[in-house]
Amino acid sequence: MSNIALTVRVGVPAYSRARETTCDHIGSYLSGDFEASRSALQMLGCGCRRLNQVMKCEPFIAQEAMVPAIAGFVTEIFRSHPRLTRRVAVIRQYSERDPHLQSAHRFEAAVLS
Repeated sequence: MSNIALTVRVGVPAYSRARETTCDHIGSYLSGDFEASRSALQMLGCGCRRLNQVMKCEPFIAQEAMVPAIAGFVTEIFRSHPRLTRRVAVIRQYSERDPHLQSAHRFEAAVLS
């Protein structure tokens, strides 16, 4: 495989994963509800609303630690989207990083309406 083909094969999915994560951040900010954003991503993983209502976030995120390092890396470089467990963890970290962001966004929406 040529260097250009390898770069495209690995580089394009990496760019796509980065875009997906950025979209997750923007969507959660615009919705103003990080919990709903996290729950929506988690629902993609379990497949239905009924199961999602009883599924706990921490065990779902903990599954990420069960992925073997080498196998996880090899499969990750060829994926177009990050694993859902990773996406849920990133949204949760994003919301915990700045808890005032969520309440400020809701205040702004209330003032503008």
